[in-house]
Amino acid sequence: TFGLTINYKVAARAELNDIFALRGAASSGFRAPTPGQQNAYNVSTVFKPALGDLVNEGVIPSTSAVAEFVGGLPLQPEKSRNYTAGAVLEKGQFGLTADYFRIDMSDRLSLSRTYQLLPDQVDQLVAEGITEAANIETFRFFTNQVGTLTHGLDIVATYAPTVLDGDTIFSFLLNHTKTDVTSWDPETFDDARINLFENAFPETRWNFTVRQNMGRFRVLARLNYWGDFFDREDGRNYDGEYLVDFEATYKLSDAFSISGGGQNIFNNYPDTNPNAFTGSGNLYPQSTPFGFNGGYYYMRLTYNWGRSF
Repeated sequence: TFGLTINYKVAARAELNDIFALRGAASSGFRAPTPGQQNAYNVSTVFKPALGDLVNEGVIPSTSAVAEFVGGLPLQPEKSRNYTAGAVLEKGQFGLTADYFRIDMSDRLSLSRTYQLLPDQVDQLVAEGITEAANIETFRFFTNQVGTLTHGLDIVATYAPTVLDGDTIFSFLLNHTKTDVTSWDPETFDDARINLFENAFPETRWNFTVRQNMGRFRVLARLNYWGDFFDREDGRNYDGEYLVDFEATYKLSDAFSISGGGQNIFNNYPDTNPNAFTGSGNLYPQSTPFGFNGGYYYMRLTYNWGRSF
């Protein structure tokens, strides 16, 4: 359907000495729209805060006469240019990697803003064979009319101090990612869609982990942090959160071990939606990156089959 594409990748790594190295890469990429994005028609019942009511919302093909009337066009493949540059440091029991990345995307595939379906447009859709159009009130369609720049930093550090016999491992992971919308069609995208591109995911996430072996015991503790984020359903920003995970394992024999622990052991939740009881009814933001189910606790019995042969 979309013909020929030629893409490239160039990568290099230079070891400056025994402990330090530099690396980098550049590449291009593409992603063709799926048959569903091109042709599918579906209806969802969604809550509209502005109306305070449920409405039937349809996703229609971008080549439909109704979509074309408000700017819909035949879909094209996404295209990207990708760049990374980083450094590696390894000295004794300490290791560190730091990488900067940049992704320039054009013709990015995304749903348009929501349009009100007018009575004459219903007749057009029915004439095109979409008989369910009489049941929808608003519609959206897939489009390529947006470009983005995503760039950020990944850091991974590990340390196993010899004074603790190498039985303790400290690790730190950090990701900072920022997305900016660089081009868009104001007729097709509204502020809510732009905000979703730029702020739906936390810009910063990190965790710090300690693993300790003590004879038959093994302990893991982790502190996680998620930055603030935007929830489209609620139309507001939410603050970040700290979560703690913990697990303790006891080795019963060479083959059996038993573990107990939890994720988010202090049972933290996202901030509550201030409009929960006057709007959609969702107490917590639906797009929270760390979930809204609180703590998760478990016990696990492990049998290592390899030990028995």
